[in-house]
Amino acid sequence: MFEKFSDSFLKDFDLDFLINRFSKNNFHTFLKGDKIVSQGSSPAGVYFILTGNIEAGTVLPDGNFIIKYELSAGDILGIEDVLRDENYVYSAIAASDTNVMIIPKDEFVSVTGKNDEFNIWLLKYLSKRIGKFE
Repeated sequence: MFEKFSDSFLKDFDLDFLINRFSKNNFHTFLKGDKIVSQGSSPAGVYFILTGNIEAGTVLPDGNFIIKYELSAGDILGIEDVLRDENYVYSAIAASDTNVMIIPKDEFVSVTGKNDEFNIWLLKYLSKRIGKFE
């Protein structure tokens, strides 16, 4: 059903592990060009990218979109915003047809407060992501 995350931290990850941690997850398909999150809006959840590509960046006052980074299958969109409980400082659009699993903010925060195994996985993911930017 989903492509293997060949170039990501999730390449050896068991998707069932993730799905079973959350009761309110839902799967959604964004078509190429669909807006996923809007700059300045409050995060509603965390987006686990299962297939496709997302471009995240800044919308300038003249309406132009400047891409700051790209995400692909195996990446997570919105995790920092949910953990910091701050509005998005970027917008994100689907660069191709993209399938995501969306975990609502309240449940994501609740699971991080109760599940050490998940927290260790999350810290590894965030550490790897920081390393990509350095």
